[in-house]
Amino acid sequence: MADQKFKRNIAFKLRVGDLLIGKPIINEERFQFLELGDKKIVRVNVIGNIIDKYQSEGEKKYIFFTLDDGSGQIQLKAFGDDVDKFKEIHHGDTVLVIGILRHWNNDTYISPEIIKEENPKYLLLRKLELE
Repeated sequence: MADQKFKRNIAFKLRVGDLLIGKPIINEERFQFLELGDKKIVRVNVIGNIIDKYQSEGEKKYIFFTLDDGSGQIQLKAFGDDVDKFKEIHHGDTVLVIGILRHWNNDTYISPEIIKEENPKYLLLRKLELE
């Protein structure tokens, strides 16, 4: 088993609107992937504006963002030690997000691995790139 390589899933470049029309595939109560056409999507690469931020106070650490790219809105949710990585992200920032799709209570959201602040022009660039 030691020689078995860890294979990271492709982070598909998508618009939020595409994620919202995808079909979550759930197997034995666990989210497997998002089905979009012939793609099985686990990781995503999206660009958008942070339009809402909520950070917990107290023992349970979590931080929620709402990301909007003009095609739709999706939640970014980070828990525990990951919260510290993203506390410098603020309402109004344009960000590139690479993360894993999750599904809970009929809600698809992104668990971010990377949130990187970008120039707002990247929104237009991504839109053109995907058309």
